[in-house]
Amino acid sequence: MNKFAKEKIEGFYTIPMKTKIKKISEKDLASIPILIRNYLKKINILEKETIKRVRLKQNGHFKLNPDSKWKPFSAKQYVNTENLSFLWYAKIKMIPLVNVHVIDQYIQGKGKLNAKLLNLIKIVDEQGIELDQGEFLRFLSEMPWYPSFYLNKKITWGEINNKTLEVKLNHKDTPISGRITFNDKGLINEFTAKRYYTNRGISTIEDWHGFWDKYKKINGILIPTKFKVCWHLDSGNYCYIRGTITEIGFNILNLY
Repeated sequence: MNKFAKEKIEGFYTIPMKTKIKKISEKDLASIPILIRNYLKKINILEKETIKRVRLKQNGHFKLNPDSKWKPFSAKQYVNTENLSFLWYAKIKMIPLVNVHVIDQYIQGKGKLNAKLLNLIKIVDEQGIELDQGEFLRFLSEMPWYPSFYLNKKITWGEINNKTLEVKLNHKDTPISGRITFNDKGLINEFTAKRYYTNRGISTIEDWHGFWDKYKKINGILIPTKFKVCWHLDSGNYCYIRGTITEIGFNILNLY
């Protein structure tokens, strides 16, 4: 990991993590909708520690634009649920010995996306209100990897039907919302939202979908280990990342 990414991670872990972390009880689930309550029970969240920090590793394939070919990637991601921050550091292999290094982040209510060829030549440098909203949506969509966050008191819920919930959250004056869909087993398998999509410098609001699959018990909790993220555009579906969680740890004191 490069020096810049390390400094960012250390920066959003500024709140000392208590050595004794509250465990989740049946009482904590009392005020949330039955769909998400049953989900949390099914994945075995009861009597587990509240997840404050996450460190995970991924590999898979990334598509830089709708017309490009899939390229292999590996990534590390760090999340702090106390201050709603994450950093994703990835290496996308373009050709042998040539990588694009990507840092995708949401820290202190601000989103930023940087990409460098060979970790030297800047090819992407994005930030702004639209990206803030998009990165915050990413944080919200990835809650199956830190499921105790579904109990956050700032979340508001709306029941759409017997398999779908609307979830809303406001942070740093950025309100967002999305819909969570559950499969026949009661597990979350999709997150959908309206998100800004940029094409040739023009931003439009489009349908954005994240898909979850292959739940496995990790640290005693069922976590989806397969994922795919797609834009549903007028021109067709553009799926740009598909991957596998190869490692995940909760409340780890050692950052790296």
